[in-house]
Amino acid sequence: MNYVIKTKIRSPNKQLLNTLELNTNIARFTYNWLLAASLKSKCSPKETRDIFRHLLKENKLFSTKNGTYYDEDFQELIRSTPSQITDMESDKLIQAFKTIKKTKMPKFKCKHKSKQSFTLNKKNDTNFKLDEEGNLKIVKIGVVKLKLQELRVNLLNYDIKQITFTKSSYGWYISILIDLEDDYFLKKKKEKKIGIDWGVKAFASDSCGRQFKFKEFESGKDYIKLYKELKRLQSILGKKKHNNKEWKQSKKYKKLKEKVSYLHEKLTNKRKNFLHYVSKYYVNKYGTIVIEDLRPRNMLKNHKLARVISDGMFYTWKIILQYKSKFYGRELIIINPTNTSQTCNVCGTKLSKKLKLNQKVFKCDKCGISINRDINAAKNILKLAC
Repeated sequence: MNYVIKTKIRSPNKQLLNTLELNTNIARFTYNWLLAASLKSKCSPKETRDIFRHLLKENKLFSTKNGTYYDEDFQELIRSTPSQITDMESDKLIQAFKTIKKTKMPKFKCKHKSKQSFTLNKKNDTNFKLDEEGNLKIVKIGVVKLKLQELRVNLLNYDIKQITFTKSSYGWYISILIDLEDDYFLKKKKEKKIGIDWGVKAFASDSCGRQFKFKEFESGKDYIKLYKELKRLQSILGKKKHNNKEWKQSKKYKKLKEKVSYLHEKLTNKRKNFLHYVSKYYVNKYGTIVIEDLRPRNMLKNHKLARVISDGMFYTWKIILQYKSKFYGRELIIINPTNTSQTCNVCGTKLSKKLKLNQKVFKCDKCGISINRDINAAKNILKLAC
């Protein structure tokens, strides 16, 4: 079982930071070069990778119209970086061609917009070395200090298969891929079943009557203040003249951009923290979890609720539940949510008039039961799975 451990690189020195920046730039350049060559020559990414290495070996990676070659210093920098970067970037390009539609083509990576990261694969036993003090030595990169006590898995007992460095507004992060036993996270079997309904005001409502609201948790208390601050900074950026090159190159513009990106990441981290808390609660307590198969793309067509739905991160929570239920040995059932909120969970009669979004209470026309509409939907979801 593949398992990824992600942790922040604390107190990196200037030499390590410069090396990581250099490798990200070369990874982006390699990807763009391979993409341009494959589009021009109509060759596969593997063939263009071999061409790239052959030209780099002969110092002919860059050429002019007259046939003369230049920029030998940059070619020397590419040779100083790990060779696994070229392999990983070609694999990414192959995956991009597979996932993209036939009418479209993969996009080139931009320095300011694309994700700044690079990946290293294990070629031999000397690539990655981890000692008992937590010093991870990587060939042509340097030494990364890790706090082994804070990690959930003892890395000394496992071989590192892959390493990914990622840059964010908080700093540099390292993701380590290892191969764990299938039963490493398995817990005691539980026979309890639960149905969960997703909502806008209450994020999750289960068939037992419990509701999870983001605003009631610590991570959601200052969420609105941060969002208003983000909105204010974005309005300042929008009012500025983007056509003015001097303003874009100024330090004020860069600082403002960094603040906006920092707030974006802080808000997403708060949402993810809440999602992990809710998913952990259900995985620890229940053996079978039943959820509805929602399509956020269709839900986002409602412009009045588009921001609230996108902040809900329903698809992300679905993925978190899938891998956690797999790790802990739980059963996850995904059902079609059609008419779950319009049907009574007691007698099974469907309402003659559809409930509107502002109606919080479900009242049955036949048996006369009055219940919260989300809890009623959660009980119907559980019934459909049984």
